[in-house]
Amino acid sequence: MSAIKSFAKKILRSKLLEKVGLSLINYDMLKYVSHYLWIFKLPSIPKLKITYREKTKITNEDIHLCERLLKAHKLVSLEKTDTENKTSLLWAGTLKEKYGKLTAALESENPETLASTLSSMFREGFVYGLASGDLVKHSTSTLGHKIWSLKYHDNITALAEFLGVVRKESPQQGRTAQALNEGFDNLAAKIEDNLKVSIDFPDVGAPYGIMANDSLITMEHPEHIYVALKIHHATQSYLDEKNYKKAHLVEIGGGYGGLAFWIQTLGKTPVQSYTIIDLPVINVLQGYFLSKAFHPSNVCFFGESPKAETLFHVLPTISFETINHKIDILINENSMPEMTEQIVEDYIRTAKDKVTGIFFSYNHEAYAPVSGISQVLVPEIVNRVGGFKCMARNISWVRNGYVEETYIKTTSH
Repeated sequence: MSAIKSFAKKILRSKLLEKVGLSLINYDMLKYVSHYLWIFKLPSIPKLKITYREKTKITNEDIHLCERLLKAHKLVSLEKTDTENKTSLLWAGTLKEKYGKLTAALESENPETLASTLSSMFREGFVYGLASGDLVKHSTSTLGHKIWSLKYHDNITALAEFLGVVRKESPQQGRTAQALNEGFDNLAAKIEDNLKVSIDFPDVGAPYGIMANDSLITMEHPEHIYVALKIHHATQSYLDEKNYKKAHLVEIGGGYGGLAFWIQTLGKTPVQSYTIIDLPVINVLQGYFLSKAFHPSNVCFFGESPKAETLFHVLPTISFETINHKIDILINENSMPEMTEQIVEDYIRTAKDKVTGIFFSYNHEAYAPVSGISQVLVPEIVNRVGGFKCMARNISWVRNGYVEETYIKTTSH
């Protein structure tokens, strides 16, 4: 069976099939469609126009921001050995293969070069594993365009179903893809009316997506909105509101900063501070995105002293153990399975002493070995370390194969 799969992947990687839309990327995209019956209606799925926002002109503020990013990155590079110990084999390979352009900009130590590189970050290959980036090239063929349109429809509909603004489709009975009759604009409008906030993606890094109700909807951020809402629900259920009027949040592996952005933008979870712990090169993307989406003074980097207006702290992996405040809400979205068991165990063991509230995990549990080693199963590591009790375990409304768990800190050690 594995030989057949390997052969199929080789076929799907062929340039000829890629040109007609039968690429491995598009095949994987179909596998993640929540409304799987829609695949059989692919020819009738409405095509959606992908809108590309142009990169903005580089300003003096951007150059100053990149000076800060370069300084922080250089400072953490002095801790290279400790940082490498927190980098899994999977991500070490990804960084080497995909992140060369960003690495070169950092090595240039030129803030203007870095500012220019980051100004189009959402079109680049170096956001691989965080956002679609240059994978949008797989949408240019007729079939590819259909597949990407299907996934955009699937993402926004799944979020609308979760919010209860449209019916939850049943694969056993009733009409298939009925929600698509609402139209993309109307679905976005209903979501925004429910949330009482715009779901327009910030004009940072030349993003692309589908315009709906005057909002740009990217491939990733409906899921970030969903996870932000689920974290809010978890805090309401398992945290004492009197003791958590303003919470200290820590996210291990923060992507490009998308979840942090939506937790703050939705305004449902009261944030005292939001700390992201990640690989140094990813810190650069997070620091740039959050600084541009909000304001540079709201974001503090490694080696800097926070200001009165600082909300976000973007820090490397070596900083987790030195966090000097309680952690009310610990978050991991879609990254612990990509780490080694030892790295995850170290995080949970440290968290056992620092977390006073909840640990929210949103991850897959796939049987997908990397170099012969199975990917991490979060509940297995949590049970091994102890100190947390699982209070809720559910499957995701918006992404097939993903499990969301809420753990509370226990008094036993």
